[in-house]
This record gives sequence, C-alpha cells and structure tokens, in this order.
Amino acid sequence: MVTQKMLDQLRAERSKPDMRLDYTMDSPIHTHVVSSLSAEREKQIVQGEHCLESALEDFRREQALSSSHGIATVQFNQSTTNEEVTP
Repeated sequence: MVTQKMLDQLRAERSKPDMRLDYTMDSPIHTHVVSSLSAEREKQIVQGEHCLESALEDFRREQALSSSHGIATVQFNQSTTNEEVTP
C-alpha cells in the first residue's frame, strides 16, 4: 500500500545538485550505484503515483455508482408509496 506521505518522502530523497567546489571524480562503481538507486526511487514514485491515481478513480466510480443506486432506491420507494396511496 502506498501513501501520499511515502511519495513525499521519496520525492524529498531525490538527489539535489551538489554546489560544492570539490572537483574529485567519483569512481564508476559509485556513479553506477547512485544512478541505480536514483532510477529505483523514480520507479517507485511513478508506481506510487499510478497506484494512488487508480485508487482515486476507483473511489470516484464507486461513489458515483453508490449515489446513483441510492437515488434509484429513493425513486423506487417514492413510486411504490404513490401507487399505494392512489387506488
């Protein structure tokens, strides 16, 4: 299960440009590990956003169906009570 808080935390962990004046080169292994972790984090963010969007769409669809079912029930009940009153 993904929460908005988890997505916010993953976004906050994104690497930010380093503004230090240190010109030491990182090793290829370090660069590969950092880029792999960054790619995995971005993948989790995209999957989390998709999961939350899907859940929101499902919620809205179920809410609309429930609302229309409730309206139909009320209309049916009103029509049956009106038929009972008028002989």
